[in-house]
Amino acid sequence: MKYVDGLRGCAATAVVLQHVVTGFYPIFNSGRLPEETERGHDISFLGLPPFRILYNGVFSVYLFFVLSGFVLPYKYFTSKDCTVVTTSTLRRYIRLGIPCFAASFIAFIMSRWDMFISTGMPEHAWITNYTPKDASFLTLLKESLFAMWVRGGNMFGGVMWTMRHEFVGSLLVYLFAPAMTFVKYPYALCLLCFAFCLAPPVVGDTYFYAPFFLGMGLSYLHAHGNTFSIPWVEKVRASRITFWLCLLVGVWCIFLPLEIQTPWWCDFISDFVRIFTVFVNAVTYSIASALILFAVINSPRLQLLFSSRICIFLGQVSFAVYLYHMLVHTTVLTGLFKLLYVEHGWNYDLAMLVGLAVDLPVVFIVGYVMSRLVDVPSIRLASYVVDKVKRVDPPSPAPSSRTSTEGSSERDVLLNVELIPKSFP
Repeated sequence: MKYVDGLRGCAATAVVLQHVVTGFYPIFNSGRLPEETERGHDISFLGLPPFRILYNGVFSVYLFFVLSGFVLPYKYFTSKDCTVVTTSTLRRYIRLGIPCFAASFIAFIMSRWDMFISTGMPEHAWITNYTPKDASFLTLLKESLFAMWVRGGNMFGGVMWTMRHEFVGSLLVYLFAPAMTFVKYPYALCLLCFAFCLAPPVVGDTYFYAPFFLGMGLSYLHAHGNTFSIPWVEKVRASRITFWLCLLVGVWCIFLPLEIQTPWWCDFISDFVRIFTVFVNAVTYSIASALILFAVINSPRLQLLFSSRICIFLGQVSFAVYLYHMLVHTTVLTGLFKLLYVEHGWNYDLAMLVGLAVDLPVVFIVGYVMSRLVDVPSIRLASYVVDKVKRVDPPSPAPSSRTSTEGSSERDVLLNVELIPKSFP
């Protein structure tokens, strides 16, 4: 399913652009166009709904969670092998923890060397304050190895606030995936869990776990031939009207603004509006992500699109790009913008355009390098550790038995009884 990686890569790119918009053009998040007196009016058209699909990073986060719910249990649904669940659960912390620690350590070093650049402009406080604070190495260990997974957030990398949700959501997927194969109505179980995560008595940051269950339901559907057993439901699923409806509604939800602006005389309810907006975004973006994924898994053309070389590349480096892009934004982008706009008086938008022309390639180059140096080895290490944990020495073969070794090399026989450990790249 290469198209899933491609879809994830596109979502990661939207997160990268979202943080640029939030740092330098925050008004675009409100769905309003800048006025002539505001900076950024020369490219105000980017605030129009069709362009929001390029930088709606909040939607992309929910899409990440739906994709995790889709991918993680898929192997179990196709094999019904419970060891898949147990081994995947064991390797999950290593898979996520090592790249996060590496990114935190690099941010720690950059902070010590005072490499982060501030534009000196109050309106850019969000992006210039998004850098890690000075702290001890002991604090780095505590934040990266423990606190981030329990409390959420990491002072050495603000983007890592999603890691606790990703980790806990993964555990919930591995917990409920076996249950789906035993209950009579597996899709009802997914919807029930989805609703429970959004229920008022438990709502908090639990709404971030809701999209995992929608992804898990789609994974179960795809693993069972992408068909429903009930004829009329299957007829609806296979309809082209259903496909276009899911795709268009899902894309339309991406156009919705992240913020709801209240007039001055409604300031007393602004906190309620903010909480309500977060809740609405959680429901809307979770469902929209599932609808788009449903459309993709039912469309060979969309699968071909997201399986293109550029999308596959973006997917392969997506995790590293997500972890490191803010480190690049707060050095390369802010440094160039400060040089061109603040010190040399260039046009605001032109300074940003030049900054992005340099910043974005650096983001993906860093993502590629760190993916090769950290991400890929962490996957191999996780598999290696799990293999070591579950390895049990089998009984020695009978001396007279020769039929089981006929046609095999001496090394194959030794590996078969595990007298020689498997190599670790």
